[in-house]
Amino acid sequence: MSVRCTAVAAGGALPALADAVSAAKGGDPLVHVTVIVPTNAVGVTARRWLGRNGGVAAIDVVTPARLAEHLAGAALAAAGRRPVSTPLLDITVREVLRHAPGDYAPVADHPSTVTSLRDLHRELRIAGPDAGAALRSSSRRASEAARISSMVAERLAGEWYDEADLLTLAIERIDQGAPLFDRAVAFLPHPEPGLPTDLFRAIGTQTDLHALLEWTGVPEVDVDATGFARSLGVDLVPAEQPTRPDASSISIVSTTDADEEVRQVVRELVDAARRGTPFARMAVVWPTDRPYARLVEHHLDAAGIPWNGRPGTLVTERLVPRFLLDLLQLDRRGIRRTELFEFLADVPVKTADGERISVARWERVARAAGVTRAEHWQSRLTAFANLMRAYDDPRERDAEAAEQLAAFVAGLQRDLGSWSQTRTWADWARWCERQVLQRVGRSVLDQLDEAERLASDHTNKVLDRLRSLDSISRPVDRHEFRSAFAAEFEVAPGRLGRLGTGVTIGSLAGTVGLDADLTIVLGAAEGLLPPAPVVDPLVGDRERAAAGLPDATARRRRVHRSFVGHLATSARTIVSVPRGDLRATTTRISSRWIPDHAPGAHEHVVNSHHAGLLTTAFPASATDHRLRSRAAAALRGPEHLIEMCAHDPGASRGLDMRAGRRSNHITVYDGDLSGVDIAHFQRPPSASQIEAWPACPHAYFVRYLLGVKPLDGATDDLALSPMERGNVVHDTLDRFHRLVVAGELPQPDTHGWTNEHAAVLLELFDEVADEFERT
Repeated sequence: MSVRCTAVAAGGALPALADAVSAAKGGDPLVHVTVIVPTNAVGVTARRWLGRNGGVAAIDVVTPARLAEHLAGAALAAAGRRPVSTPLLDITVREVLRHAPGDYAPVADHPSTVTSLRDLHRELRIAGPDAGAALRSSSRRASEAARISSMVAERLAGEWYDEADLLTLAIERIDQGAPLFDRAVAFLPHPEPGLPTDLFRAIGTQTDLHALLEWTGVPEVDVDATGFARSLGVDLVPAEQPTRPDASSISIVSTTDADEEVRQVVRELVDAARRGTPFARMAVVWPTDRPYARLVEHHLDAAGIPWNGRPGTLVTERLVPRFLLDLLQLDRRGIRRTELFEFLADVPVKTADGERISVARWERVARAAGVTRAEHWQSRLTAFANLMRAYDDPRERDAEAAEQLAAFVAGLQRDLGSWSQTRTWADWARWCERQVLQRVGRSVLDQLDEAERLASDHTNKVLDRLRSLDSISRPVDRHEFRSAFAAEFEVAPGRLGRLGTGVTIGSLAGTVGLDADLTIVLGAAEGLLPPAPVVDPLVGDRERAAAGLPDATARRRRVHRSFVGHLATSARTIVSVPRGDLRATTTRISSRWIPDHAPGAHEHVVNSHHAGLLTTAFPASATDHRLRSRAAAALRGPEHLIEMCAHDPGASRGLDMRAGRRSNHITVYDGDLSGVDIAHFQRPPSASQIEAWPACPHAYFVRYLLGVKPLDGATDDLALSPMERGNVVHDTLDRFHRLVVAGELPQPDTHGWTNEHAAVLLELFDEVADEFERT
């Protein structure tokens, strides 16, 4: 048995994989070879590349996690152990902090403390059995973090298992001679230290293993490859120094900001497709999800370009998980009017009878009834319904809407129960499932698109996992259940579409090993590329290095390796540089990595959104086409623009307004209403009404011509002013003393006012308050 580690240049990684697989087969194409890849996406890329370039048969492509599950998963399940989930870790960390907080006592109840300790525990587990002891001896603060992690592991060891347990048992089974493949090729653009490396070392003792490691020629990046080979006890076979990519294959595009970057990206994708490059051979990558993930998703959808990858829309923003997350905390301050209608406007909720809710009518009724807080719903809506029916011309629709709203809120309050009420995890899971079916409805769930359906399916899986927590946790209140439910979505699968269908999108760190004909790298500016270092709130870089944990430069190395890999692998690469950040009102400078890896590349500067529209070869969307045609018409002369906008009333009036305001005369657009016939006004306009016209003509039109009054966000303080509150108290005391003076109530005795006086005073107060509400 033998182990070899070969360094391959980033641009030649896939051809080197083909050669390694061919060598492992020894001239017989039907000899079985196992190819180990870091992620499923890399596996799909490798398999398709091998298929396009000569074909391949009799290979299995697996990830280390999948291999470990195959070797050890059944044994762990047979022992009655179940996989660890994020809520389970959170609960265990919280219990450890409750019983033995140590130095974390002042912040033991803070959610960030639990989250940070949970994430550090996972890293320590993957780093190997010696990582905890090394961290404990590095410093006092690191010792406390290691102690918490050790206690968490002890509590979970009997009934649960995590990825570290899978890897550890898989290594043991390999060492004990478990059946294994005869030949293996590991394609590792980014090798992981710790237990994953130990797994490869064990494989190398039982079979022939050839590991291919990407070599960028950048010493600070290639340290991971040399460290992996050293961990396996072999020398890294040196590769030829990677050649710089041809400058003609790389272009730099400078734009004003991130939004314009993505608009320009869509134009480049459309232009490449028109030249014959399939969307499936294109990729858009970025160094940080904010703001690029959401922008790319939005603009690709607007242009109708198919894509696959991790979208900017979070799973928790999808219908079913969003509904449950909002519902579980709807009454944290009591069901207030504003919060209820924000909830109803966000998701298509139905009544108990399955009818669609008229949110706008219900909100108008609630405002008119003066509802603001939880205790107002029944009394004020009932009074409002009675008032609507008391008119000479009864307003039955408003009365029915008030009664329906009162019944809906009563049912909602009954379902939610007390904020502090506790239930078992299984009861909470059943409660959530029932709420989704009753208030969202099966008909809506059956019509969900792919993204919404995947989110709904994941929600059901989360609820199934939460049921199992009853064996280790006491019953919990709604806040605790919601926190655990939300924590499950931190690692929720968010990938949409299939690799090879449409443009591949994703982060630089997550697209290592990608093969594309056109790759567009966004955010190539300092502070984004390279990314800003992430600071661990629990332990510093020195302690992390002592324990073998990735330090602040690990993510930077991974992004750097991926950046170099894309430049070397893609037939054409576009590197986009934002010159500023309009969100933070700051300027940016080009990334230092551009001159290092793409010297002499052609740079194209897009001066503005207007300039980008005019210089693009083909508009990317209908909106771009319309704006571009009008911008081009304006360059030919005002008359051409006016002619083009003749059939667009909004644009025509806008041109009239611009012309009027630019003229040397005072026009109606400057506030000159002397030529306007005011006969159509019900009454002469007031001075403040005329003043509103030049301030905002649209607001004037809506308010004074359409008669639409603005809705205020009235609170109880505005509903009853301090003066009115004083009048209520004054009138109450006045009526009380009149009764005493008239002899209808006895005079106070030597001990002061009696309980009889207090009871009458409270009755008078209720009477006066009711009169004020009615008026």
